Amino acid sequence: MLMLRDSPDCDAMQAQWEVLQEALAKGTTRSIGVINYCEGSLKCLLETAKVKPAINYYMVHVGMGQNPTLISLRGWSSCVRAPDD
Repeated sequence: MLMLRDSPDCDAMQAQWEVLQEALAKGTTRSIGVINYCEGSLKCLLETAKVKPAINYYMVHVGMGQNPTLISLRGWSSCVRAPDD
């Protein structure tokens, strides 16, 4: 189950994540993750999270500049693979 970042409000993101954690605890889903979360949003989420996101699904395209997401997320997940600088 994935949570789309639809609000810049930290309290709202944390409340939504709590609902996903409850679904995980009840066995309604096998894993939980996020979509399009920037570094700041992930920090907000992890302040209160009991379960870290299994994945951060994000889009990268040519117009986004040089490695915009990979640089900031390199240390957050073993799923992110960025070329060595």
